[in-house]
Amino acid sequence: MKNWLLIIILSFTYIFNAAGADIVIKNNDSRKSIGKDIFIYVDKTRKLDIQDIRKRTDFIRSTKSVPNFGVEDYTIWIRFSVLNQSDESNLTLQIDHPVLDNIELYSDLNNKITVKKLGEAYPFKQRIYNDPSFIFQLDVPKEQEKVYYMRIESSDNIQLPIFIGKERNIIESTKNK
Repeated sequence: MKNWLLIIILSFTYIFNAAGADIVIKNNDSRKSIGKDIFIYVDKTRKLDIQDIRKRTDFIRSTKSVPNFGVEDYTIWIRFSVLNQSDESNLTLQIDHPVLDNIELYSDLNNKITVKKLGEAYPFKQRIYNDPSFIFQLDVPKEQEKVYYMRIESSDNIQLPIFIGKERNIIESTKNK
């Protein structure tokens, strides 16, 4: 009897760990708040780069829908993974707080780290979307999972009302402001 109980417990543990993506996007999802689905690391030295951050194991899961760091002289690092179970690969990430100075979004593309940069420190005309919030295109093919890292610095209050969704849903939400 104890062996069966152990097998059942281990099976459930495996099932929950196998579905390890922090964020799962499905067909019926629209604009999804992911504040509680991200992991945070505060770099008080402001010296860590993406290679250093990828090795860290001490990220802490956010407990807030809108993480708020106040005005800090630190670098905030965010880690999250996305599993795309929708029929679309055009996913977008939106940070709806237009006063952040520098946001860098890192991903792994064919074993090469790529970075996309947005923020008040960059000219508005460089943005793909004509919106004051920061919107990044995410390339997550159907039925695949991808891990992202985000580096954030700002001289203003760092709040992260952060959303993910299909491109059309995010763009639609910006029109309703």
